[in-house]
Amino acid sequence: MAERLALRLLQLGAIAVVVAVSTRHIFDLERFLVPKELVLHATALFGALFAWQPIRRLTLTRIDKLLLGYLLLGAASALLATNRWFGLRAFAVSVSAVLILWIARGLSEAGMGRAVLNGLALAVVVAAMTSLLQAYGVYTHLFALNRAPGGTLGNRNFVAHVAAFGLPLVLLAAMRAKRFLFVSCGVAIVFAALILTRSRAAWLASAAMLLIFFVAILICAPLRRDRQTWRRIVALALFAAGGVAAALLIPNALHWRSDNPYLESVQGITNYGEGSGRGRLIQYERSLRMGLGHMLLGIGPGNWPVEYPRQAAGRRDPSMSDTEGGMTFNPWPSSDWIANIVERGPTATVLMLIVFAMIGFTAL
Repeated sequence: MAERLALRLLQLGAIAVVVAVSTRHIFDLERFLVPKELVLHATALFGALFAWQPIRRLTLTRIDKLLLGYLLLGAASALLATNRWFGLRAFAVSVSAVLILWIARGLSEAGMGRAVLNGLALAVVVAAMTSLLQAYGVYTHLFALNRAPGGTLGNRNFVAHVAAFGLPLVLLAAMRAKRFLFVSCGVAIVFAALILTRSRAAWLASAAMLLIFFVAILICAPLRRDRQTWRRIVALALFAAGGVAAALLIPNALHWRSDNPYLESVQGITNYGEGSGRGRLIQYERSLRMGLGHMLLGIGPGNWPVEYPRQAAGRRDPSMSDTEGGMTFNPWPSSDWIANIVERGPTATVLMLIVFAMIGFTAL
C-alpha cells in the first residue's frame, strides 16, 4: 500500500510541477519557479517516506556514489557562495532530484517502472498542451504574458526543453500502449509544441534522440524482427508529421517579428556569427573566465547572476538587462553545462558527465 501511494505521489507530483503557478505578478519568473520547486520538494519528501522500504532495498551503485559526490561538492560550493540563499536554493533542487531518482528506481524494482514512466510521459504531454493553449489564443493569468508560448512553465524554452527530454518517454509509452491511437495523440501534441516554441536547442536534441531511438531498434534483434514494432513506428511518424503540419498550417495567436519564423529558425540553427548565437558565445567566454578563479568548487549554485555583472562591467554585453542596471537579462546562463562548470566547478561537472556516460552505457 505504501509503495502504491509513493507511485501515485510521483505521478501526481510530475503533473503538479507542470501546472503549479502563482497568479501574483510582482516577480514574473518566480511566480512560476517557486511553486514548482515547492511541489518538487514535497514530492521528494513524502514520496521517500512512503517508498522508504523500496529505497532501502536498493544496492548502492557507482552511479549513486558519484551522485553523492556531486551533492557533497554542491553543498560545499553553496556554503561558500557569495549569495548563500541562491546557493542553498539551487542545491536543494539537486537533492530533491536525486531523491526522486532513487524513489523511481525503488518503485521500478518493485514492478512499478512502467507506471512511473507513463505518469512522467503524461506530465510531458500536459506541459505541451498548456503551451498549445497559449499559442492558440487562450488567455489566463496562469500563463506568462511575454514569453509565449510558455504555458504554465512560463517560458517557451522551458516547454521546448521539457518536450525534448520528455519525447523519448512519450514515444516509449506509445510503442507499448494498449490504447495506441489515444497515446499517439500525445506524440502529435508534443511535436506541435516543439515546433511552435522555435527552440533550436530543443530541435537539435530531439533530432539526436530520434536517431538514437531508431538505431536502438535496428541493433535490437527481437525489435527489428517484430512487425508490430515497425507498424507502430510508421504510425507514430504519421502522428508526428500531423503535429508538425498542424503547428505550421493552423493560424495561431503568436506574434513573431519574421514573416517566416520557423524557416528562419531552421536556417539559423547553427548561426553563431550574429544575433542570439553571437551573444551566447560572448556569455560563454566571459562566464568561463569568471570560473577560472574558482576552479575547485565554482562560484556557488545559482550564483551566476550575482557574479556575472562584474565580469561584464563596462562592456557591451547582450546578457545584461537594458532596463535594470547591473542585472543580467536572465537569472541563469544560456547553457546548463556552462552553469555547471562555473557554479559548481569542473570537478562536479566531470562527475555528472561520468554519471550520464555510465547511465547510457548501462542502458546500451
